[in-house]
Amino acid sequence: MSVFGARGYHAATVREVCAVAHLTERYFYESFEGMDRLFAAVYAEVLGDLKRRTVAAIARHAADAPLQATDAALRLFFEYIREDPRRARIVLLDALSINEAVLQQCAAALQDYAGLVGHLVQHSEVATSDSHLDAGLLAAGLVGFHVHVATTWLLGGCETPLDTVVETARFAYRGLVRRPGGDLSATLHGWLSEHDRRE
Repeated sequence: MSVFGARGYHAATVREVCAVAHLTERYFYESFEGMDRLFAAVYAEVLGDLKRRTVAAIARHAADAPLQATDAALRLFFEYIREDPRRARIVLLDALSINEAVLQQCAAALQDYAGLVGHLVQHSEVATSDSHLDAGLLAAGLVGFHVHVATTWLLGGCETPLDTVVETARFAYRGLVRRPGGDLSATLHGWLSEHDRRE
């Protein structure tokens, strides 16, 4: 991760990776067919770490304060970006420019998180007040909004205070007023259960 995160995928070399990992190039090629396969493995590891942290943040709040669970997930995401810009570069920048296989990994990750946001949409007044609304597209758009805010923040050196960034991301949810009688807590638990089954 250190090589890709510091120099970027397109500037990294097998020789550099081997030097940092104290491996021979022969061992590298016995393990990976090329740098793109190594990047895919690193990308999956970083995503897995982020997902585990997100699930833990949501689980701490889903039972008694479901809306706070969303806030916790947003804060966790932006803290994760600021905590280590190297992995942020891997997930937010380089992953989009490797190859089709990594793009599919990106799409799967976005779909996964859109599933969580989709639960919020489906249990809001918006979902029932507008018959022309596509809840799935709205959820995907909200996730894309988070990613774009995070990318812009990262490229700006994370200078904007974290609380401001989280509040900005939360702004997009102001229209998602919870539908009367909607059990958002159960919905969040459902998403966590789906996640556990996939893992």
